[in-house]
Amino acid sequence: MSLTGLKILVVEDDPDLRDLLANFFVLEGAIARQAQNGQIAFEMIGQEPFDFIVTDVRMPGGDGITLIKQTMASFPSPPKIFVCSGFNDLTKAQFLALGAVDVFVKPFSVESLVGTLARAMTKK
Repeated sequence: MSLTGLKILVVEDDPDLRDLLANFFVLEGAIARQAQNGQIAFEMIGQEPFDFIVTDVRMPGGDGITLIKQTMASFPSPPKIFVCSGFNDLTKAQFLALGAVDVFVKPFSVESLVGTLARAMTKK
């Protein structure tokens, strides 16, 4: 499955995982940008459009839950948001109720995430 032409913002405080995800998305044809926390990500979303956001939840300087709430409240056509977390901060149903499209529990398969993004692209 291809992510060709998609603009994806990877929001993750772990620089190694952030780079891994961004590089994998680029290999699949996407344009990937990176942010180390939700606050920086929200500023970036205000400056350029993204198709998808892939965000962690617990990050110093701005968490993923706040990012989801701010993004959904601030943009008439917000990017589709995917959550990747190793913690049970909220249930999947609660994340979906906030506006997330799907939730991946760490550790997760990058291939599975790419497949889900590609399927979501066809539902735009």
